[in-house]
Amino acid sequence: MLVFIDESEDPSIKLGCSPLFTVVIVIFEDLEEANRSDQRIDQQCFKLKLPKQFHFTKLCEDFLLAFLDAIVPYEFFYLSDRYQQENLYGTDFRYADSFYKYACGLIFGSAKLYFSGTIY
Repeated sequence: MLVFIDESEDPSIKLGCSPLFTVVIVIFEDLEEANRSDQRIDQQCFKLKLPKQFHFTKLCEDFLLAFLDAIVPYEFFYLSDRYQQENLYGTDFRYADSFYKYACGLIFGSAKLYFSGTIY
């Protein structure tokens, strides 16, 4: 099993930062499936003239749909949490590191059931 985590935007509540913070976990049960998916993503990035590292949220709709169409055949699942940062209160949320750890802890807590194989 392979687990990947990524986030979008800045996990700090300060002026000028995005009001949203998103954390996503992508889980592949099979290493070969993950490798095939990775190769397909590389091919799609080359075809769309995207760098290997790109911001998914900044893609235009055509690129987004082409990317999603490319990965549809692969078996994986994902979990996602999105936080409206302006609605968070408490001293720990003022610090990016604390908030990031909190958000990751919540999503991994939700994913535990998938890791143990009890959900499908």
